[in-house]
Amino acid sequence: HDNKGLTAAWFLDSVVVVEEDTNSRYEFPCGRWLATNQDDKQIVRELVCAQAQIEGRTELYKISVECGEDDKDETTHDLCVVLHGKKASEELVLKSNKTNFLRGQVSEFSFELPRLGEIQAVTVRLQKPSGGNGGSNVNSSSSLRGRGGGR
Repeated sequence: HDNKGLTAAWFLDSVVVVEEDTNSRYEFPCGRWLATNQDDKQIVRELVCAQAQIEGRTELYKISVECGEDDKDETTHDLCVVLHGKKASEELVLKSNKTNFLRGQVSEFSFELPRLGEIQAVTVRLQKPSGGNGGSNVNSSSSLRGRGGGR
């Protein structure tokens, strides 16, 4: 989804994949908007198979990025965040937009991911700008909260 056109915003209920050889059906629920002007303003979603959710193999992780108060403590760059868990690691891209990563504000993101185990470390790096020429001084802290302790 490139978010272009007059009616670019759209609500994605789910994606269904059918394996033709076995006729196995896999549903990937979303229930979110893909739009820069709706919901959390993201146009990319990583979906987790419903069967994995039912079996308790996924976890909801919430990432909060708090930018500092100085004039240069904001960015228009996307942030790449790698969560290093005791069981696994996962790389995520936190998209910049007009309301994320601004001076003195907190930007929040939620991801349904495979269980990573206890979070051991977080790696954060800047990626290419999503748009504009804004700053790139990331003087921020981030916190991670996982439903059920993130284990």
